[in-house]
Amino acid sequence: MLISLINSVFDVVCICHQLFSIYRNVFVLMTRSQTDLCGRFFFQKMQPNRFEIFQTSIESESENKSTIVIVAERLSSIVRNSMSVKLKRTIAIIVVVIVSMVIENHRCFEWHLFSDDLDIIRNTTQLIESRGFRFQIHHPITQDGYILTLIRLINPYAKFSKRSIYFQHGLFGNSDNFLLSRNELLTRDGLINTQTSLLNDCSGFESKAVGQSLAYVLSACGYDVWLGNFRGNRYSSDHILLDSKLDKEYWTFTIDHLSRFDLEANIDYIREETDNSHIGYVGHSLGTSVMFQLLAEKPFYSEILKPVVMLAPVAYVSHIKAPLLLLAAYNPFFVKLLSTLQMPIFGLPSRLIATLDQLIGTFICGNEFLKPICTFFLFTLCGFDYPNTDKSMIPFAYGHFPDNTAALLLAHLAQRVVNNTFSFFDYGLEENLNLYSSMNSPTYNISRITSKHLIFISGLNDWLADPEDVESLRKQLTVKIMQDYIVPDESFNHDDFLLGSNVGKLQNSLLLRWLNAL
Repeated sequence: MLISLINSVFDVVCICHQLFSIYRNVFVLMTRSQTDLCGRFFFQKMQPNRFEIFQTSIESESENKSTIVIVAERLSSIVRNSMSVKLKRTIAIIVVVIVSMVIENHRCFEWHLFSDDLDIIRNTTQLIESRGFRFQIHHPITQDGYILTLIRLINPYAKFSKRSIYFQHGLFGNSDNFLLSRNELLTRDGLINTQTSLLNDCSGFESKAVGQSLAYVLSACGYDVWLGNFRGNRYSSDHILLDSKLDKEYWTFTIDHLSRFDLEANIDYIREETDNSHIGYVGHSLGTSVMFQLLAEKPFYSEILKPVVMLAPVAYVSHIKAPLLLLAAYNPFFVKLLSTLQMPIFGLPSRLIATLDQLIGTFICGNEFLKPICTFFLFTLCGFDYPNTDKSMIPFAYGHFPDNTAALLLAHLAQRVVNNTFSFFDYGLEENLNLYSSMNSPTYNISRITSKHLIFISGLNDWLADPEDVESLRKQLTVKIMQDYIVPDESFNHDDFLLGSNVGKLQNSLLLRWLNAL
């Protein structure tokens, strides 16, 4: 009885506090000048030590702002710049009332309405620095004029550098995807897990002590890590002549262009920058597809890339189980529409997509009631795996996914799903004759791959790199796979290669051993 009474009193106090806060905030809003009303209010409302910069304006915004503050500033900016004075005032009041209620509920009750995890709004370089590493930013330019972004992970404590390793993300991804980890901090002694106090084992034999992020793990163990970004995403949206926000021609690329131009540009750039004749490669999902294409078309890269690590290897995709992708692929009207569109897949600029991702990660997937929906949606793409999924990582993941790409690229993937081929893009009869001298688009000849340093790591519950499709790929190869490892966990899915709670033990420890042995 006493506890119930205390809870009731606490609820009343919280509600009164909310009403008072809303009244105070509206009063402040009405009495202050129209200049930066919402921005000033939120600076007073939030605690300065919780402030952090927003991802899409990294260098220009202060390092002492929180997600809420920056969202409010941007909303107030829209209000100031595009509406009449009365409408500005009305909408600003509504914004303050709504967000005030959210903030007060978030503080008063045990369940959270949004996430205050700063990793959600950090970009690649901020994630790197927050874990004790340093970075360099490089901008290779492709032969067709796209300006890419390569981010080099620097271990300030490493006395020497081992082999350079180039990481390349998958579909709708970016370089952030290889940095999704918790509780890892680089110290003078090495990479330490701040929760368990275990020091990362660079031999790979103490599997429980190997970190979750392969990029951090390899850099901490002395490898020279480079993180790539495909054209069109938030970090590689520039061109020497075209504007990705204005010029449709920017978005006329397919999966073929990623191997023919992006991979070559990045590999050649890293080799020149490091003066190394050989570098290693780690690809995930689409990052494996484009590497198979490159090795099939230009076999001499097989001698340059040692090893070639394929996480969730994808070539054939006729057995994918992701419902949304299947519905899209088998809808002829939708595929035809995608094939004619010269625009980003989401119809929005890449940097705006980044902002929306962070809002979704913070306010939707960071909401305790809505987080299960986010988890379920991710599983419908990658495969259901509750045992290996750290639910606290879901808002973090959504803050960096999905990223932008061309509608034409997704149409290319749909063609491969329907036709069960690992083929070039099919432009139609007339254009095919011009480009390929054939009525049909040719297929990539996987049997031309000569690499003796292929490493396959695949999952049994992968809905995008289905075991049957991976087996079809194996049969097409004429070379022996150096390491062909199937993760011994029946629930291991497509996203677990990057996000799984046991990925350090199940994957990274083995890779460390294999790399050290080269």
